[in-house]
Amino acid sequence: LVEVAGVENSEGTLVTAIGYPADQLPGGQKFIADYKAMFPNDEIASSFDAYAYDAAQAIIRAAFDAAATVGADQLSSPAGRTAIIEGVASGSFAGATGDFSFDANGDTNNTAITVYRIEGGEFVPFLLPDQF
Repeated sequence: LVEVAGVENSEGTLVTAIGYPADQLPGGQKFIADYKAMFPNDEIASSFDAYAYDAAQAIIRAAFDAAATVGADQLSSPAGRTAIIEGVASGSFAGATGDFSFDANGDTNNTAITVYRIEGGEFVPFLLPDQF
């Protein structure tokens, strides 16, 4: 938005994004510290990094559980794929983004939206989920 409209034209614009800013997620500080320890030359782009990490964890956990149930050699079989899908749908854990689980429709139970305001070309948190 800022690149297309320019800093001056985008000033004060309100935009929304899923979740909290990365440093304000329930497990955000630990996620950031662990990430920086593993990748000291890289910056975390946004809270999307933490959400992607938790999504990957949901799949990995389900795959390990499915391997224990149907056997690791059967993970790519129809029974293995079904076990992984069911494991993701029913799994829950405390992740970087908070309590990670899904409802009966397959939607995340971790629903938060942050309103950002563009200030000087930067996206600055304006309203956090617990403020509205």
